[in-house]
Amino acid sequence: MWKAVSDKYPLRRPGSTEDVAKAIVFLASNDSSFITGVQLKIDGGYLDSPHLALP
Repeated sequence: MWKAVSDKYPLRRPGSTEDVAKAIVFLASNDSSFITGVQLKIDGGYLDSPHLALP
């Protein structure tokens, strides 16, 4: 089952809570001090992958 799910992600794996936590830590840090009003998709490219394309 994990293989079938993972194949739908361009990064070939589903995300983890650690992936989300790293983005949160970055956005809460001074390293992101010049970032404003952006939507950050933490989905491993899932929403942009070809499996969602209309026929």
